[in-house]
Amino acid sequence: METLLGKLFWNVEHYVKESKTNASEPFKNLHSRISSLGKQSNTGWSGMIIMKDDQVLRAKLRVIGEKLDSAGVCWALFAGAAASCYGSKRDVTDLDVLVKEEDFGKTREALKGIVGLDVAGCLKLNVADGAYSFFMDEEMVERIKLKQLLSVNVPVVPVEDNILFKAILQRGEAENKFDVEDIRDMVNHEKIDAAYLKRRMEKYGAEERVTLLLNNLGVF
Repeated sequence: METLLGKLFWNVEHYVKESKTNASEPFKNLHSRISSLGKQSNTGWSGMIIMKDDQVLRAKLRVIGEKLDSAGVCWALFAGAAASCYGSKRDVTDLDVLVKEEDFGKTREALKGIVGLDVAGCLKLNVADGAYSFFMDEEMVERIKLKQLLSVNVPVVPVEDNILFKAILQRGEAENKFDVEDIRDMVNHEKIDAAYLKRRMEKYGAEERVTLLLNNLGVF
């Protein structure tokens, strides 16, 4: 029993560190590997939770950083993970990575095999009143912040850009999203550069879409 428990409570971070294979190997068929361990027992352990989600995410963050830094890609987290870095109280459930449009292909190749990860170059946001683009440019790059997420140092898009991303989408419970709540948390936690935010609104062509919401939330 002790041996099986040792196998079941397998630490992904240790596996990443000690693996002599490709750094993304720990995430290939992760769930099937875990399931096979559970099936080794006929004592009712099958289906038990083997790892905490934050352990998996922490290991992924480290692998992502190593691989993209090695590839010379400028990258940053955005969306929900970035909101968490800027004060959102919700749990991080997935990772979204933004890169320059010209680095998108190189990024996808570098991160090949890592599941549960969304990578964007020039992201198209389709909403009721039109379509908007969200992208990384030099002005954003100059303001990328280094933050801690799950005890890992990670680059994060500027809080103003993350607010704007969520203000464009304005998703709610119907989509199982909490954009307005995330904006409120970020505004309450961070100092907002209103001049920069307005420049970004203009660059994305989103003034009409987001101004009323941001005013109501006390951003301006």
